This record gives sequence, structure tokens and C-alpha cells, in this order.
Amino acid sequence: MRGLRSMVPGDEVALAGLTVRFKEWLSTTTNTLMFRAETRSGTEVTVKTTEASAGRDLVGNGSEQLAAQAGQLRATERILGAASPFPRFVSFDGDTLIQEYARGGVLTRAALADRHAPALELAFDTLLRLSQLSYEHRTAATLRDLDFLTTRLSRLADILRHICGAELSQHIRENASLSCAIDTAISWQHDPPIDLGRTLTLCAHGDFVPQNIVAAPGGGEITFIDPRGYVLWEDGVPWWDPVIELASFTLFHEIVPRLSAAADHMTSGEPWASVQPFHDSATRLGIDVGRAWPNLEQELDYFISARIIGFVAVSAFYQASSAFPDATVLADLLPLSVRRVESPIA
Repeated sequence: MRGLRSMVPGDEVALAGLTVRFKEWLSTTTNTLMFRAETRSGTEVTVKTTEASAGRDLVGNGSEQLAAQAGQLRATERILGAASPFPRFVSFDGDTLIQEYARGGVLTRAALADRHAPALELAFDTLLRLSQLSYEHRTAATLRDLDFLTTRLSRLADILRHICGAELSQHIRENASLSCAIDTAISWQHDPPIDLGRTLTLCAHGDFVPQNIVAAPGGGEITFIDPRGYVLWEDGVPWWDPVIELASFTLFHEIVPRLSAAADHMTSGEPWASVQPFHDSATRLGIDVGRAWPNLEQELDYFISARIIGFVAVSAFYQASSAFPDATVLADLLPLSVRRVESPIA
């Protein structure tokens, strides 16, 4: 693996049963290396490979994450075929995932400034079209099993509890707003303040944020990259609720970029802007939002709060005390995300 880290353009390496020619690094983290390469047949691919010695993070070790992503790519291709919005699966061997390279650029805030922007409309159309195509594949067992909606929140809550007992967590313990918000949101995992819907469909992504949506040059095509495989699986198929995808998009498009601004810039009655393109796409596709998600606003607020807890936990886990100033501001938004839900948070 040390050799991989020193690769330069033109170097060849054999991974996952293929020989590829290195072109450029896309990212390097503690657990995973990702680079663009070309196969001997001329196909551009993205290669993700993990170090055997890498430690565990919030969702397991690098190999477990790659296995989940590979499984999600293959399950989506099996059900949707050419309609799959993910890069085509090429190869996987346990430590390395190879998929076709998604050419284009990720969605930027400038590109999403207009809620009628073509790329934004196409992203939501793609998300909800998958819901339509895969809805019939649900089973009664899937509908009964809603534990996945809170399992991840529970894991993140455990991490926060552990961190809160450490010396570096002083910022959390001394901030009443943050502590109260976290305690309340964590309590929801056992007693949700709303009746969660059961509109489960084939997982479109698992981390539907602008940075994971690639618009092809010239527009007209959207590719979802970096899928998160840690969702509910049944019979080899990942299931999810599209409103959770909307919550992820709202958090990273509308909330996180405003961390430097005062939290009170968002009033308690202000609707999330991302809901409108979601509605618009549903209308274009003939989906009755009121029937599919009768508690859409409450569900969205609940899942945004869960994502906020996740964001705080990830920040604390990876960046320690240096991340807590942002985490504190973000926690101040928690009361706003539950503004239509009864909560002890003032």
C-alpha cells in the first residue's frame, strides 16, 4: 500500500483482477485511497482501495464500507439495469472496488441557487423516479422493519456519550444548548415524536448531498457517486426512505454552509427550501406527496435532526475539539429542525 501512495501518472498496478494505469488522485484518507485510472481496454474507472491495517471508523473499517458500496451498486444494477444512476460496477475483491469514472462536476451552491436549475430538477427527478421504479420490490417484512431508521442514530449517540466522558468534550458538556439538543434528539430514537411513514424504496443513495451528485458536461445526465451501503438490507437489496435523502440534501445544501451565520437567520416558521424542488419533481412524475408522505414536514425535521446528531458525532470523532465551535452552532439549529414537532427544546 505504501507503493500505491507513491504512484504517479502512467504507473500500472494490478487490483481486483484488473491491471489499471494510474491517472490522478481523487482523495486519500486514513482508511481509503481513491484514484482515477484507465483499464487496458481504455475504460476510465474510479478505484477505491483500503489498507488492511486501517482501523475502524463510525461505520466499520474500509473493507466493510467498500463491500457495502459494491453490494449497493450490484443490487441497483440488478433491479434497475440501465436506469441505475450509479457508475457501472466493474470489479470488487474485498479490499478494492472498481467502478466506471463519472465524468462531470459535482453540484455547487451556485448551480443550485435557482430551485428551477436544470441540474437540481434532474437530481430530484432521478431520486424520485427510482422510488417509482423500485416501489413494487418492497416486501411485507421490509415494511415491518423500521429499526434501520434509528439504528445509525443510536450508534452515533453512543459515540457522543463516549466522547462526552472524555476531557476533549468540555465544549459539549459546558454548552447547555448543545447538551439539551443532543439529549432530546437521542431520546427520539426510542420514542419518535411523530408517526414515521413507511415509503421505503430501493436506496437511491444513502448520502444524497450536492457533493455526491455529478452533472455530466453539457447537462442532461446525473450520476450519484459514493453511495452509502449502511442502510436496511433485505434479500440482497438496500432499502431507504426518500425523505431521509431529502434531509441529507437539506442539511448540506441549506444548513452546513450557513454555520458561520447566526442561527436566528432561520426563523421557526421558515420552510426548508429543498422541499419545493422535491414537490416539483413529485408533481412532474405524478406522485401524490400527501398520500406517499402524509407527515412530510415532520418526517423531514425528524431526519434532519438525526443527520445533525450524526454531523456533530462525526466532527467530534474525527476532528476532536477543533470541530466543536461549528458543532455548537449547528446544535443551535436543532430547535429549528423540530419546530413543527413537540419537543422540550425551547
